Amino acid sequence: MNNASNGANRFYTVNYDLNNCDQEPIHIIRVVQSYACLLGVDVQSFSIIHVSDNSQQILGLPHEEVLSQNLADLLHPEIMEQIRSGLQENDFLSINPIIIKSFGGHILDTTYHLIAHLQDQTMILEFEQRDPLVSSSRFLQRSDRAVQKIQSARDVNNLFHETASEIKVLTGYDRVMIYQFDEEYNGIVIAEAKEDHLSPYYQLRYPASDIPRQARALFLRNQVRIIVDAQSEPAQIIPAVHPETGTPLDQTDSVARGVSPIHIEYLNNMGVRASMSVAIVKENKLWGLIACHHYQPKLVDYRVRNMIKFLSRIISGHLALQEAHDFREQGLQTNIVRSHLLEQMSRNWSVLEGLMQNKFTLLDLNQASGAALLLDGRLHTIGECPSEEKIMELIDWLENNTDSSVFETNELSAHWPAGLEIKDVASGLLSLQIAHTPPEYILWFRPEIIQTVNWGGNPEKAVTFSGEQMRLSPRKSFDIWKEQVQNTAKPWDRNDINSAIALRNDIKEIIIEKYQEIRKLNQNLLEAYKDLESFSYSVSHDLRMPLRTIEGFSQILEEDYKDKLDDYGQQVIQTISSSIGKMNGFINDLLALSKISLNDLIINKLNPASQIEQVWNSFPEAERQRVQFQLKDPMPPVYAEVTSLRQLLSNLLSNAIKYSRHQEIPMIEVGADSDGKSTVIYVRDNGIGMDPKHHQRIFDVFSRLVSDKDYEGTGVGLAIVKKVVDKHRGEVWVESEKGGGSTFYCRFPIHELEVL
Repeated sequence: MNNASNGANRFYTVNYDLNNCDQEPIHIIRVVQSYACLLGVDVQSFSIIHVSDNSQQILGLPHEEVLSQNLADLLHPEIMEQIRSGLQENDFLSINPIIIKSFGGHILDTTYHLIAHLQDQTMILEFEQRDPLVSSSRFLQRSDRAVQKIQSARDVNNLFHETASEIKVLTGYDRVMIYQFDEEYNGIVIAEAKEDHLSPYYQLRYPASDIPRQARALFLRNQVRIIVDAQSEPAQIIPAVHPETGTPLDQTDSVARGVSPIHIEYLNNMGVRASMSVAIVKENKLWGLIACHHYQPKLVDYRVRNMIKFLSRIISGHLALQEAHDFREQGLQTNIVRSHLLEQMSRNWSVLEGLMQNKFTLLDLNQASGAALLLDGRLHTIGECPSEEKIMELIDWLENNTDSSVFETNELSAHWPAGLEIKDVASGLLSLQIAHTPPEYILWFRPEIIQTVNWGGNPEKAVTFSGEQMRLSPRKSFDIWKEQVQNTAKPWDRNDINSAIALRNDIKEIIIEKYQEIRKLNQNLLEAYKDLESFSYSVSHDLRMPLRTIEGFSQILEEDYKDKLDDYGQQVIQTISSSIGKMNGFINDLLALSKISLNDLIINKLNPASQIEQVWNSFPEAERQRVQFQLKDPMPPVYAEVTSLRQLLSNLLSNAIKYSRHQEIPMIEVGADSDGKSTVIYVRDNGIGMDPKHHQRIFDVFSRLVSDKDYEGTGVGLAIVKKVVDKHRGEVWVESEKGGGSTFYCRFPIHELEVL
């Protein structure tokens, strides 16, 4: 709407863009509805600084005579005493309305209500006609009956319909509606009482633009708004601005505030002459309105309006109680489900089993049709879900586009365009982030629900042109206009979100308990392992003495009694000597393994080539001469404890010699590489190799893949290698194929020199 159209300039003292109804400054409109007369009074001097130009018709004095007079000269002293009391207490609610029968020294033809309120340093007084019937016993009885019927409503829906019916009886409006807002302040008529000849508005929806933002803000403050005659000429406020400050009169709390020219056109398009709207407020938010329409001019007494405001508060109280009851009941059910899920997770300390593989599942928590759990890098689903690929794409989007650990929407595609591809199963999403690194999530899905919404006319405002000038006009048609809503699901409510957050806390509790249990078991294992290593060291050390005794006596037998023994006896002595050698090797390996755990490591920066050459040269020359040995040089330094590193190299090289000795030309290659964070030493041979399925078990103690007959050994050597690497906080692995040789890799981290 253009500011120049419809004479809009006469309504305001400032310019504004009427193309945006939310910007209309309705609180400083310069007119008053013609049913009331307004006075603006300076609170210090009681001088009248504003007056509406209809004072002659209502108060019997022309506005020229009223302006600049002292209020005390125009009102009865008792009235002035009440006004002064209201000013002193800063409370006019306790004195409104004041009955006025005279003004300026003469008796008025009609009894009026004086309604006062304070706006900054200006006291605003509004005079409107008083209905004597409101004080009658019959009306009071009817009001009491209305309150009783509304308070005894069976449920919320019955409450709405009873309220609409009783308000229609009390006020006499042609149509009374209960109007509920959604989150975007679009409204729907949820109850209606009307004259039989009128078309129904029940269940019709109206766009948020019908009640602009600043109008909704005023409803929260004043609660009641009445328009007596949309077609009557309003009264002008004289002067339009304060004579000293030059600011327009603020009518934020004015009862008879003039009507926006946009709203006048809206009512005229509907054919409505008079209206009253009463706010229904819940938790300090505008929940809805009691909306009354009349097709002729109509003034409802101030006291009746207050009665309707009281009824709106009854509705607010019922809504709060009903919501609390529903929330409590729903919360009780979800708590029962949560307790079952917690019990299921606790059985085997398994989040996966507890949430998805028992009688109660994630789907029982919030009426979702599908759910997904990303845990330990693996995705698990239950119910109707998108493909695994799409779920992982969605999780990636959540990671990069949401800050909160909880995200919910009933229109996923509005946030994530790719959601259109999965709308049939996942138009609704409730996501719960369990952990950040690595990301772990629970996702609940709800399918698309296609629904038809009936609007009271096309919700889009009409655009008209006058020459090249565009004008936004209020809707002219209020016939049913159907819209098909797609890509949306059933919304998630507060209880759904709260139960998801509570479940995350349950999962954390299970994880913490599991961690504590594992930590306790680990501590016990460490202590047992430490005791076992000490025991192993002691036993291995103590076995040496009797073994030496056996070895000594076997040598005496062989030296002094060999010629007296037959062939079998000599064979027995040789078997004893051979077994003693194997036993010595076994004890030496066990002692070496035990010492690694018992001793601290002193890390040094070492030249691996030098260490490899020293170890290689320690092997018998006959063994070395048979092998083609290649040392890749130069090599990056390695950070290790020198004795442990030599043990590791000795075991790897001896294995390489042992398992490649049957090759025509045994070959061994040793080298090292660095990536700046660690140094990797490798030992490669062309020996018998091994099946890849054994790559992990060969590092276990006493694990052997070949018989002693073919290849001697104790099964401890590679366990020593792994122990050395673990002690250095590194990593060991093997690459090998059966018959294709083996390459062992040992990674040592690069760090500052320290005692570990």
